Amino acid sequence: MYSRFAISTLFLIIFLTSSSVFCGPVEDLKPGEWYEVPNSHLASVPPGGNVIAPWSGGAFDTKRNQLIVWGGGHGDYAGNEVYAFNLDSLKWSRLTNPSSIAGVTGCLPIMPDSQPTSRHTYCGMDYVESEDRVFAGGGFIWPCANGDPWTWFFDYTLNKWVKGANLGFGSRAFAAYDPSTGHLWCNGGTGLNEYDPTTKTWTRRYLTVSGQILAIDPVNHWLVGLARGTVRYTPIAGNTSSGGIYNTSGDTSVINPVMNPSDYCAPGFVWDPIINKFVSWSGGANVYILDQTTHAFTKLSPAASNKVIPTAAAAQGTYGRFRYSPKSNVYVVVNSKDENVFIYRLADKLTNMESISAKSLKSNLSITPNPFNGTAAITFSLAGINLNSKLEIFSSDGRLVKYVALKNQNGLFIHKWNAVDKNGALLPNGLYLVRITSAGAIYQNKAVLAR
Repeated sequence: MYSRFAISTLFLIIFLTSSSVFCGPVEDLKPGEWYEVPNSHLASVPPGGNVIAPWSGGAFDTKRNQLIVWGGGHGDYAGNEVYAFNLDSLKWSRLTNPSSIAGVTGCLPIMPDSQPTSRHTYCGMDYVESEDRVFAGGGFIWPCANGDPWTWFFDYTLNKWVKGANLGFGSRAFAAYDPSTGHLWCNGGTGLNEYDPTTKTWTRRYLTVSGQILAIDPVNHWLVGLARGTVRYTPIAGNTSSGGIYNTSGDTSVINPVMNPSDYCAPGFVWDPIINKFVSWSGGANVYILDQTTHAFTKLSPAASNKVIPTAAAAQGTYGRFRYSPKSNVYVVVNSKDENVFIYRLADKLTNMESISAKSLKSNLSITPNPFNGTAAITFSLAGINLNSKLEIFSSDGRLVKYVALKNQNGLFIHKWNAVDKNGALLPNGLYLVRITSAGAIYQNKAVLAR
């Protein structure tokens, strides 16, 4: 009879050495490499509507590991169907059928079947993980240039859009989801509004914020608006700093020209939870990393082993069609319904997470028992934990699975973790990174779950 310790140790050895067992074109991507998914034209899925080229954005569904694309509108495509590209199957699917336009006259934001009219979606889409719905707001609707004042949520259980509050949107809205709180932020119409999925209510926080695309830093709690030559930081989620607007510098020769102020075009702009920085993309194999301290972009060239160069970005902008997958630890982008999907890996999962700070110390952070099979006690000793301190637990693929705000803690902190994620779901066996951030220092250790 083997002891529990021997079995747990054997599991850990197998876990740490078996990465090559689960191989595939996405899994095998090395940092700095791109992959072109063969035969992945959206146009191959009937009716294959032009939902990308006309100023259209997207969202990333982290639960199903898929990129959501919805667009058209104005004088372009009339179809309002929703498409999804799944990173597990590497296939497109159509989630809804287009509404019938027979007998439709005038320019109205809602079709006769109560579904939203097709539109330029710009940066007005995001996935609300805390309630498993896709949000959309604003946009030039078909067949004119009118806007839509209503908020919309795509409900998977109903397989249709559900109309929400009237926020007075014009043609454009800018949305960003905060995974640290589960709240959604949307700028446009009545101002910058915060959505609470628990109460399903909106609260106006500011009159407006600038930026042609919004993203959220969930670690330092900033809503970040990127525009041509500037970046704006707006404090959210308990951040008491004042924020401000700063000029961007560094490698901006590709990112800045994309953002035409009169047309609200935008590159891809996404928070990376592995490197804790923003990543921007606008065609080609290079990506651009924004340093939130210096406000400078740094060009990151592809790895020497890379053999794929993505196609040019859509002329009317990339917006939310460049997204990060926490499960697969890759970026995905689509530029045209008649082109393949491209996938990119920037960082190397847990290895990069462990090396993000020279201040990482295990001595202040203990996990017992370890390995564990049910509940582990995470113990941390530090006097005067500051307001923005936090406990985060990451899976081996870099996905944030648990978040605990540590407010006004002093001395010994103990958290009993019962191996469930932030939604209360049981987590699988594996290696997890436990991290506490406090007063600018990072303290982390590994935990092995072996039931």
